[in-house]
Amino acid sequence: MKIELSAVVPVFNEGPEVSGFIQALAQSLSTHCPSFEIVVIDDGSTDQCVEAILEVAQQARVRVVRLSRNFGKESALSAGLQLARGDAAVLIDADFQHPPHVIGDFVRLWRDGAHMVIGVRSDRATDSLVRRLLSSAFYRLFNWLAHVRLEQGAGDFRLLDRRVIDAINALPERRRFMKGLYSWVGFRTERVSYTVEPRAFGISKWSLGALSRFAVHGLISFSERPLSLLAYLGFAFAVPALGYGAVILSEALFSGNPVPGWPTIVTAVMFFGGMNLVAMSLIGRYVGELFLEVKGRPAFVVMSDQDFVPGHDPAAR
Repeated sequence: MKIELSAVVPVFNEGPEVSGFIQALAQSLSTHCPSFEIVVIDDGSTDQCVEAILEVAQQARVRVVRLSRNFGKESALSAGLQLARGDAAVLIDADFQHPPHVIGDFVRLWRDGAHMVIGVRSDRATDSLVRRLLSSAFYRLFNWLAHVRLEQGAGDFRLLDRRVIDAINALPERRRFMKGLYSWVGFRTERVSYTVEPRAFGISKWSLGALSRFAVHGLISFSERPLSLLAYLGFAFAVPALGYGAVILSEALFSGNPVPGWPTIVTAVMFFGGMNLVAMSLIGRYVGELFLEVKGRPAFVVMSDQDFVPGHDPAAR
């Protein structure tokens, strides 16, 4: 059976309430697209959410793919795009913060010729003040440093045409920053504004620490400019230091003024030692990313794949 639209849903410890979302998603998809599939990527859940999904899988046309452990959302999305069989794919979270009814607008713009339709948040009222400020700062910093642009308020909630899916799947990198990859591949893009709904169930899996590490990974993946800034910063300190050294030397030779002593030396050594550690840490992050990439390990490992689309054997593979 030819599938027009695949809905890719990454899940991780969403709880039994996730079955209600799957049913609501299937109902929304059937309204706009008679031929669809829901590809659930279980990213190593340890609760009962997969069992709850299996209870409604047959009538909702669900394909349940279980990864062997928790690989992270970026890997789960990559798995979903590699396994999606539709002419297009919608990426959507399972907690109702991405409203399923917006998919109708996505499909309409796609059928009108768009290759990618981005869901853009109309506001961030559901986020805390600290998270809103950090998010805004990240988008500004990324767009200043990187060679591709991220749209403020745009996340993973979007529709991708098959040409976009194939382009992303063809990229060889394994440690992926998906938001950057969506922008990097290009194609004709449209936007749909939507209001983020309150989380219907579950809790966010993203702590501020995890978000910070994710942000650093994204910046390193799409920009080498921080390394250039280190060179500029070195010149910014080296040139004044050279001039100051010349002034001290001339005063000592021609005016007999004593050279500043211990406090000046200790302050300079500690300051520049700290700067060196920062620079080495940044360079180390780039080297670390290269180290992890060249190993060639897959981004994910599939443990089982059960297809409940009518006409297919749902037995695990």
